[in-house]
Amino acid sequence: MKSVTKQTVTKMYNGIAVHLYRNAFAFAFAFFFPFALQAQAPPAPAPDNIDYSSSKTILQWKNSGWQPERVGVGRTAVNSSRAVHLGNAIEPVFISATYAISSAELTAGTFPAGVSGVLAGNIYTISGTPTANGTFDYTITVAGDAGKSGTVKGRIIVCSLEGRLCFDVTQTDGGTECGNLPGRTGVFTETARTYTLIGSAAETEFYVIDDALKTVKSLTQNGSNTVIVNFADDVNDIVAGKKETFTLLAKVKDNSNTIAQISLAVKIQDCSCCGAYTEPDVWKAFMCHNIGADYTLDPFIPAAGIHGDKYKWGTKQVALTQDQDQASAAIISGWTSATYGTPPALTAAGWDMSTANPCPAGFRIPTNTEWTGVINNNGTWLRTGNFTNSEANYTSGVKAGSALFLPTAGNRHASDGSLDFRGISGYYWTSTAVDTSASYMYLTGTDQGVSFGSYTMITFGRNYGFSVRCIAE
Repeated sequence: MKSVTKQTVTKMYNGIAVHLYRNAFAFAFAFFFPFALQAQAPPAPAPDNIDYSSSKTILQWKNSGWQPERVGVGRTAVNSSRAVHLGNAIEPVFISATYAISSAELTAGTFPAGVSGVLAGNIYTISGTPTANGTFDYTITVAGDAGKSGTVKGRIIVCSLEGRLCFDVTQTDGGTECGNLPGRTGVFTETARTYTLIGSAAETEFYVIDDALKTVKSLTQNGSNTVIVNFADDVNDIVAGKKETFTLLAKVKDNSNTIAQISLAVKIQDCSCCGAYTEPDVWKAFMCHNIGADYTLDPFIPAAGIHGDKYKWGTKQVALTQDQDQASAAIISGWTSATYGTPPALTAAGWDMSTANPCPAGFRIPTNTEWTGVINNNGTWLRTGNFTNSEANYTSGVKAGSALFLPTAGNRHASDGSLDFRGISGYYWTSTAVDTSASYMYLTGTDQGVSFGSYTMITFGRNYGFSVRCIAE
């Protein structure tokens, strides 16, 4: 039996109140239940219900109100802490005082990128979503009337659990939603998978929870921050025809010796792990890899092995295999000849999926409309890696929504087959012809900030060598 309650913890010294929300856990079997509680800012203290008779009076949030408290001499700092998974918002820290606060500033240390402090209504709030792993110590100095001041010290620990998030046991056909068997990765044969906690954390312990069908047999902690998840011997039979999720939980301790949790939801299912919305309420399965990629590699981690083959528009013939494409960036003699594939006549209405479909059974090339739908219906496209133009750059790619990663494999130029833009751009054919040319989906990024580059449908010559990503029929 697990019970979870919401506990308010407030620490204050010398006129400064630090208001924290934390989870209190009662548990059995040493399992921890992951909850994400959204803290709400308390109201500003009202002067008419506060006793200002003592210079040692401070405020504590109790029973739905700020209450006066007294503290001993020499208690000049408060330790507050947060531990959070990279990319998740921290639970806010609220700081207030009995006096009117004229300023509250970060005077030592730093917040992680993505986290900041704001003073409003006599409450200083630290909040945000960290964008980098690490341990971040900070000191906030609060000043007010008649020289009154004090400091608050704290720490924000940012970690991430890294490892593959989805496995397809490929036991039954899934149709439009999950994809037919021939286009999905071969039968699931893994017996174990390693996960690593990235970032500074003390006394790390790992657990699996919410595994109703017992898809995980055991855990083997390999070092302080690494764990091996051992799958059940009959996991394929267990999951056949189902979608299951288990949670891998890392328990760590922050600087105040408080237990914090970093969790990762892992899917193991009889369904394609990759797909996207092509309309607001229409989900379509995609192949997880580009055609010709190494299908044993994690499709969400940039690598040379997931770039795949290059195709000219409208042809079933591979223009260049992945190995050929990566062996040389030079001009290719005879690129426009039949040796490397001949696009159909310029009058062709579209890529003929009945005679020239390079995708496996149950899959085809997406249309212009479908790629446009992917662009418009999957939220923010997240960039990964170093977006620089280099034939040796295999580090970058773009994630559309939660379940479709597209590497920036560049292209082969229409006139001579030379390599262009590997590492900085990705080019994906559609099946749609436009006048005497063809449409393709284009993605890029030129900086490392919040700009995600451009994602546009444009037309171009059919002799270009582009990547192919297949969508379920």
